[in-house]
Amino acid sequence: MSEQVQADEATTYDVKAVEEKWRPVWDELQPFRADDDSPREKKYALTMFPYPSGDLHMGHAEVFALHDVVARYWWQRGYEVLNPMGFDSFGLPAENAAIRNDEHPATYTKANIAKSIESCQKYAASFDWSRTFNTSDPEYYRWTQWLFARFYERGLAYRKNSPVNWCPQDQTVLANEQVVQGACERCGAEVTKKELTQWYFKITDYAQELLDGLDELEKTWPDRVVTAQRNWIGRSEGAHVDFVVQGREEPVTVYTTRPDTIFGTTFMVVAVDAALADELVTDAQRPAFEAYREEVRRASEIERLATDRPKTGVDLGVTATNPVTGEQIPVWATDYVLADYGTGAVMGVPGGDQRDWEFATAMGLPIVRTTEPPAGFEGEAYAGEGPAINSPAPGQSTALNINGLDVDSAKRATIAFLEEMKAGTGAVNYRLRDWLLSRQRYWGAPIPVVHCPEHGEVLVPDDQLPVELPDLRRPGHPRRRHDGHLRGLVVVHVPLLLAPRDRPRLRQREGQRLDGVRPLRRRRRARRAAPALRPVLHQGPQRHGPGRLPRAVAGPAQPGLRHQPGQEDEQVPGQRRQPGRAAGGLRRRRRAPDAGLRRPARGRHRLGEHVARRVPEVPAACLAPVR
Repeated sequence: MSEQVQADEATTYDVKAVEEKWRPVWDELQPFRADDDSPREKKYALTMFPYPSGDLHMGHAEVFALHDVVARYWWQRGYEVLNPMGFDSFGLPAENAAIRNDEHPATYTKANIAKSIESCQKYAASFDWSRTFNTSDPEYYRWTQWLFARFYERGLAYRKNSPVNWCPQDQTVLANEQVVQGACERCGAEVTKKELTQWYFKITDYAQELLDGLDELEKTWPDRVVTAQRNWIGRSEGAHVDFVVQGREEPVTVYTTRPDTIFGTTFMVVAVDAALADELVTDAQRPAFEAYREEVRRASEIERLATDRPKTGVDLGVTATNPVTGEQIPVWATDYVLADYGTGAVMGVPGGDQRDWEFATAMGLPIVRTTEPPAGFEGEAYAGEGPAINSPAPGQSTALNINGLDVDSAKRATIAFLEEMKAGTGAVNYRLRDWLLSRQRYWGAPIPVVHCPEHGEVLVPDDQLPVELPDLRRPGHPRRRHDGHLRGLVVVHVPLLLAPRDRPRLRQREGQRLDGVRPLRRRRRARRAAPALRPVLHQGPQRHGPGRLPRAVAGPAQPGLRHQPGQEDEQVPGQRRQPGRAAGGLRRRRRAPDAGLRRPARGRHRLGEHVARRVPEVPAACLAPVR
């Protein structure tokens, strides 16, 4: 072939036409489809799943290309390679994108997934497209719920009340890293602190194991990464010290890494957002305390712990007793102590801690050095090695004297004294915190726990999983606004406890479930079988939209409401019943004249249908009517 011919062919090569010609052939051949029955040795290649909050971008192309090199290498080596593709379709990015585009998350996400698959197939990567799934598929998050159940059974999943970063615009909890200069990184709204009951994974039980594992990783991981991990876990050895506080029966326990500096404790500080601070503050100081607390709630934990942040605080009006010297010291509320660190209280030692030094200087509190700094030291607080001084100070009479001891010896002597006096004990602490996994959002895997008024938390049995997410779309309205409906929706994250009116009739046949995917006639029979289905208990921490619940979502069970078969809801004394509504805010539904089917008013959710999609079969004792 002449050079001229080759040049002419090169100039007429149509990339788009060639791709359009051969892509259907590749789709038909499926050359990278993994065969489970293949005699060849198996390899599993897995890359990250993209968020379907939009189309793919060059970052995805880069990651997929590098991953494809590895997968193709193993194919060429003669292995049978399972290389699936999926989409991380649950979560805040997808829901926020759906709200911005005035779509239901399921509809918006599905459309984006189709678009992303089309884009990804143009990369011609070696994915097995017969093994594609989404994390919002019930058959996928069934295993998410199954794993949660295993954590729960072992005491590694639990709920507790704690202050969290709250975005009032997105109506959700934010991680510290999602708060930028006091604002939500996504919407820019001012972030506040809010007390919420949250689900946690108890990763602190594995703090020491995680730390020990870094010794092995040091051989292959970069030093900076290993150091960052050690600092994140933050193991420290010290003591728990009990301080008797004025007007409180139980002593306040604080953790310190330097119990030898207790002679220099001239004040105590409590996290302003801790329940302890609210308990200790006197009536005279409460107005100033509450105003300060409201101000602090606008700051993130990262901002509060910043070393260059000015130290502020409010005197709580009470004093504590130093267990070694017997002196009375003031108790302050401040922002540089976190509520979830120990008890939320810290003994202030300005001579040995720079933050305490700055606070004492700002508030005019006394400063006593307890460790002798080296000659020529010109700094402020000194936390290094050196002999103990002022422990006790000249003229001070105490049963413990550690003057002249080095730091380690002084720590051991102080801990022994505290344990002998039953005023403290040696302890190990970690900076690592339990993993908060709750988000007050609709678009996420439901937590498989029923909240029973008599038995508390009841885990949904494995054979009843998955607990499916209600659809919440209005019939005939695939597009609708979500303001005040999806934002902050808690009802779907904790399964509703249902009144058991004729509950056996919910099951049409043994082993068959109500999942909302049947033909219309079958769904109608299901709804007819439970015409009076009501959610009678829901525990959610906040309201929805502009100060009210979505119309079709029931709120918490109210005192005085009893749900009995065959009778109307009883009205709470003093409660005004709105026209056309039953007690509790649920609209009365008119019975259809033909089939006895309770139909919702135009534009309203079919609450009975959606709630009944997946009724957890919890023990009968936990399904008793609310009394």
